[in-house]
Amino acid sequence: MITGMSRRLLFRAVVSGLVLFVQFGAAGAVSAQMLHFARPTPSEIPLDPATAVGTPTVKVTYQIFDGLVRIKPGTNDVLLPALATEWSTSEDGLLWSFALREGVKFHDGTQFDSDAVVFTFRRQMDPDYRYYTDSYGYNNTLRGIVQSVTAISPYVVQIRLNKPYTEFLFSLSTFNMGIVSPESAMEKKYEVGTGPFMLHMIDNDGKRIFLQKNELYWDAERVPNIDGIVFHAVEDNQERAKMLRNGVVHIAEGLDVRSLEAFVDDSEFSVRKIPSQSVSYFAVNTSKKPFSDKRVRQAIAYLLDVPGLIRNVYAEQAITAHSFVPETIDGHNSKLRTFPRDTERARKLLAEAGYSEGFKMTLDVPRDSRSYMPEPAKLADVIASNLEEGSITVEIRTSSFLDLLDRLFETEKPDYDACLLGWNSDRNDPSDFLYPFFAISNAYTSMGSSHSNVSLFVHNRLDELVVKAQQTYDQKIRTEMYMEAQEIVNEEAPLIPIANVYTNLVVNSKVKKLMTPIVMGNYGLETVSVTEEN
Repeated sequence: MITGMSRRLLFRAVVSGLVLFVQFGAAGAVSAQMLHFARPTPSEIPLDPATAVGTPTVKVTYQIFDGLVRIKPGTNDVLLPALATEWSTSEDGLLWSFALREGVKFHDGTQFDSDAVVFTFRRQMDPDYRYYTDSYGYNNTLRGIVQSVTAISPYVVQIRLNKPYTEFLFSLSTFNMGIVSPESAMEKKYEVGTGPFMLHMIDNDGKRIFLQKNELYWDAERVPNIDGIVFHAVEDNQERAKMLRNGVVHIAEGLDVRSLEAFVDDSEFSVRKIPSQSVSYFAVNTSKKPFSDKRVRQAIAYLLDVPGLIRNVYAEQAITAHSFVPETIDGHNSKLRTFPRDTERARKLLAEAGYSEGFKMTLDVPRDSRSYMPEPAKLADVIASNLEEGSITVEIRTSSFLDLLDRLFETEKPDYDACLLGWNSDRNDPSDFLYPFFAISNAYTSMGSSHSNVSLFVHNRLDELVVKAQQTYDQKIRTEMYMEAQEIVNEEAPLIPIANVYTNLVVNSKVKKLMTPIVMGNYGLETVSVTEEN
């Protein structure tokens, strides 16, 4: 039951959102049907699908933008039409034609058409285009695959690939391929799409984001049941739990074990544990000594106490990642096992490599909590302690998530030793993990100033496997390629997978029809309703 004080808090929170809606000219009648969603980390600003790099941002952009196709809620491998009503491809899989949905308008009132699709693609993939954005995002794969995008008519667009790509349609369903309004984007207003919700206001550098119902949404069956959403970023676990208990928010994400326990047997709330499609990892820079030596990399893997990290840092809210591809992804190699902790073997390998006295190294770590790494500082401290047993002295260097990405991915020749980061899947395929991180073309040596091969690892057979698998339509052959690729990654240890982290949600029973997400941040909150009674 909500106390008198908590009712006042809830009323204050709801009214504050509604006052903002009125102040900024929301259309339609004002009501109290607002959904308040608390998470530990704020979104990166701007809310541009082309440059989004973190789950907190993706959760919001999924509400604002539509792509040409979408993944059916509650699944990870069923595609549905979205802004494209139908599509076809040539026999060689290189030319794709899309019939576009007519009568759709962007949130700024401009018309959606084939020119908007061309604009969205060109600004991400054509360096010569006036509106090109070179900021690191998740579009490196398509940059190397899409040759041209052509408006054949106002509602027909053709996309030509320069090589076959089995995951092309699923790539179009990801958050970064949300179609943006050209008119707004040209004015550097990147948060304008055609989705079921529209941006209303960003408060306190993204710590509160107000979305408003799109009354004119093109899909009548998916016009939101609520008037809007407020995303609250609250780092402290206990504070998020308190806000949920007091009725200030309806949903809290990423609570720690102790906070979760208080809601498990409470009929006013449901606790949901979402299987992981993410991986946290320890990566080294294989382009520099001593990490260019496989024996050193393996020694580090033997020194890491991964099961201990799961128990003591992740507090059992994760499972050991035995492969870089999570076990929830089709094509995961279930035969692999992480390196067992063996300090004696690690010291022997270090001695063979000429480092019997150990060495010093720097470990770059995000300061901010991430969905795949709730406590980065604690994780780094324990890893440093593990490596000390091999006489490896670790200096931990923390920075903001975006600054860390700049250092690792945007520098032409990154000068770092090792890092702790993670990866969230946005589709159910090993290519989403293996190609970005292990294709030679994604290392700085050939990609220029932006790359995704964080370990800068160059291995010809691994490269051959991950490239060919993307162009092979025979699923059995593809799976065999990915199995071998995962074996090479585990053996060579350019990066060491640590954990597949569960996403925990605590939901007030007033919230109905919440679809549990399968892929990265795809909640589909337009289906949600908030009732007055439990």
